[in-house]
Amino acid sequence: MSPNAHKPNKSLSSAGLGHSHTVAELLKAQREKLGQTLKEVEKTTQVRKRYLELIEAADYENLPDDIYALGYVKSYADHLGFDTALITNMYKKERMSYKQQRQIAGDNLIEENMSIKPLGRQGFAIGSKSILALSSIVLFVRGGGYECIGVCAERKEERKKTNSTLSYP
Repeated sequence: MSPNAHKPNKSLSSAGLGHSHTVAELLKAQREKLGQTLKEVEKTTQVRKRYLELIEAADYENLPDDIYALGYVKSYADHLGFDTALITNMYKKERMSYKQQRQIAGDNLIEENMSIKPLGRQGFAIGSKSILALSSIVLFVRGGGYECIGVCAERKEERKKTNSTLSYP
C-alpha cells in the first residue's frame, strides 16, 4: 500500500489538470508538484526507475508487456494519489491508440513486443542448426566414430608391446 493511501484519490480536476493531458504528462506533473524524484518513487513503489522514465516519456515501444506496464502505471498513480481506475483506463486507451497507429504504419513488431504473453513455460522447439549438429554427431558415432575408436585402441596396444620389448638397464 502506498504512503498516499490515507489521502483521498485525486481526480484530474482536483489535481489541477484537464482531460486533454496524457497519462505521462499527468504523472510527471504530479510527481514534480509533490517534489519527488524518480529514485524516491522507485523506492516506494518498487517500480524500476527505468520503467518510470519510460512511462513519463510515453515510450510505449520500450515498456514491457501490457500486463506489467499496466501494473507499473497503477502503482505509480496510486503512489501519487490519483484515482487508479481512471488513470489505468486512460493508459489502456493511449496504449491501444498507439498500437493502432503502429499497425496502420505497417509495423509488425506489435505482436512480438507489446502483446499480452502468457507467463507459463515456453514451448520446446528444435531449430535447423540443432538438427544439423545432432545429425553430425549421430553419423560420426555410427560411422567414423567406431573406426576412429578402433584405430586408437590398436595404436595403444602397439605402444604397450613396444614398451614391454624395450628393456631399461
